[in-house]
Amino acid sequence: MSGTAVLQRGAVVRRGRRLEYFTIAWNALEGLVAVVAGAAAGSISLVGFGIDSFIEVTVGFGLAL
Repeated sequence: MSGTAVLQRGAVVRRGRRLEYFTIAWNALEGLVAVVAGAAAGSISLVGFGIDSFIEVTVGFGLAL
């Protein structure tokens, strides 16, 4: 394996981690907005969507570790 391939892999791994952290933040924000909006509107399906987003955040943390 050449030195260039190792450097490229490192760059790809860093980019993947940044993407995963962004996904976690996005899903957390999405879940918070959905739960609040669903509670305000009395929509059980919107609250359920928000809870599902929090489940995705949990999975994202598992991937990030």
